[in-house]
Amino acid sequence: PGVKIQLIDILKNRNERMLLTTTANSKNFRDTISQIMGSKQLSSMAELEVDVTNVINQSTENNNEPASSNDETATRAQDNEQDSPPRWFVKGYISKIPSGTAERLRDDQSFAINGRPVDLPKFSRMLNEVWRTLGASVRSRPCCVLEFILPKGAFDINVSPDKREVILSQTSELLDKL
Repeated sequence: PGVKIQLIDILKNRNERMLLTTTANSKNFRDTISQIMGSKQLSSMAELEVDVTNVINQSTENNNEPASSNDETATRAQDNEQDSPPRWFVKGYISKIPSGTAERLRDDQSFAINGRPVDLPKFSRMLNEVWRTLGASVRSRPCCVLEFILPKGAFDINVSPDKREVILSQTSELLDKL
C-alpha cells in the first residue's frame, strides 16, 4: 500500500522509455494485491490478521534469559519501549482451499517484515504442510501475501547483502501461533 509500481522498458539507445504497465498508488492492501495479482486471484484468498503479541510475551517471560552481546539492539529497543510492550502482528491474504474441480490459480508466496520484502523459507514450508493436511493437492501451494509487523529488535536483516534473508528472534513461537 502507498506504492506505485511501474514496469518500464528502456530501449537500446537509452533515450527512449516505454511504459509497459503500471499500478495505481493505492492506500489499501486489498486493492494493491488486486492490481498486481488480479481480482480473480484476490477473490480466491481470505484475509488473515493474527496478533501474536501475547504468545511472544509469554514465551519471553518463561525464558527469562539474559540478552547476549549480539542482542544489544534488542535490549536498546526494549529499554526505549518500557511503557508499552512491543506489538507482534501478522496480516495479509492467503489462498482458500480450492474445491476438487477448481482451476489452479497462482501459488506465489510473498512475505515482508515491517514493509521490507524478505524470504521466509520456514514459514513457506509450514504453510505448504498445513495446506496439504487440509486436503489440497500435493503439487499445489497456497498463494499468500503476508506482512509481519514486528518490533525493531525482533529480527536481523544483516544476514545477506540483498537483505532478503532474515533471522527472527521468536521463529518457533510465530510458527506455532500461525
